[in-house]
Amino acid sequence: MAGFVRTIVPLGVFATTFLVQLVKAQDSYESLLYDNRKFSENVPEKAHFILFFAPWCGHCKRLMPTWEDLHAKYNSLGEAVPVTVARVDCTQESALCSAQGVTGYPTMKLFTPKNTEGIKYRGQRDLNSLEMWLKEQLGSDVKFDLKAELPVVTKSGAVSLTSENYHQTVKSGIHFVKFYAPWCSHCQRLAPVWDDLARSLEFDDKVNIAKVDCTESNEICQSVNVKGYPTLAVIKDGRVVESYNGERTLDMLKAFVDEMREKLLTIPGRGIPLSDEMVLKAMPSEIPAVPKDSVVVELSAANFENAVGTGVAFVKFYAPWCGHCKRLAPTWDDLAKKFLGQGNVRICKVDCTEQKSLCDLQEVEGYPTMLLYKDGKKVKEYDDKRDLDSLYQAVSQLLKDEL
Repeated sequence: MAGFVRTIVPLGVFATTFLVQLVKAQDSYESLLYDNRKFSENVPEKAHFILFFAPWCGHCKRLMPTWEDLHAKYNSLGEAVPVTVARVDCTQESALCSAQGVTGYPTMKLFTPKNTEGIKYRGQRDLNSLEMWLKEQLGSDVKFDLKAELPVVTKSGAVSLTSENYHQTVKSGIHFVKFYAPWCSHCQRLAPVWDDLARSLEFDDKVNIAKVDCTESNEICQSVNVKGYPTLAVIKDGRVVESYNGERTLDMLKAFVDEMREKLLTIPGRGIPLSDEMVLKAMPSEIPAVPKDSVVVELSAANFENAVGTGVAFVKFYAPWCGHCKRLAPTWDDLAKKFLGQGNVRICKVDCTEQKSLCDLQEVEGYPTMLLYKDGKKVKEYDDKRDLDSLYQAVSQLLKDEL
């Protein structure tokens, strides 16, 4: 019996020691969630590898286990490895993240006392790649243990959005979202392709691939006017800017994402890609310019929301082959000329043969359809006389109501 007791005691001590170390490791990980004060106090004193993240970000969630392993491995070595692995929650520290030029999640930056602006990490997000890059940046004199067993990086599919996280997720950034129903056969065929698309873009910090089950989150699907399954929509900063109606193959979907990325991160009309910092400043306020050969503003899904977002907008939805549209065209041009110079009024047009998804979203059922908008909200459909004076009075009346 005495021998039995002597055996139990060391095991108990070992278990207690293990639990204490586990708690300490967890406490250390939580303590290295930096706010602005901790960042300002610690970063100038010692090299820091910092993850800027948002809790709702799917890419961040997939990275977090690897980041915890990196933290546990190197922070436990103390001064043997002169770099601290830390995190910043950008939903809590927006000013700090903005000051550090964070425009997408996750963003990883290495700071040193000699380089307080930081170096952005752009490589693969597995432990081995992160370690190799740190060794390269900090110098060969730093001893990194690269023989440790590497964690398996789990590559899941598209991020599932629900009523609880949808609005928080899509309110910033670019998101390609599949709205579907589990019983829909077309959706079932698309499902593996959609997950392959998400995996292929796992390290893309500009576009997030997501999905919404409309049988579980019907109010979300109604809010973006989903009328059939599957509906594939591009959402930028909380607004639907484009719908996809092409072939549902991986190559075609990837090509569309590439096109949208370039289109939405480019100054409209110039074709010049913006830097991350410029995107935040330039994109939200862009309003389509009036073409030199016409005073009617041509709208597309990419600029529609901004064009109708302020003041009064009178939009003609048409098809080039439509006889009634052809007869209305010169009168519509004359109407635009009458309001030329009034910045709070825009006379616009949308070619529904080119912008079918946009016309569907605006519930256009025939040509021409003329809709009046005020400060981003659809006020009414104009279905009265199509002479210049009647059209002019319709806009003028809405302006009077505004006053």
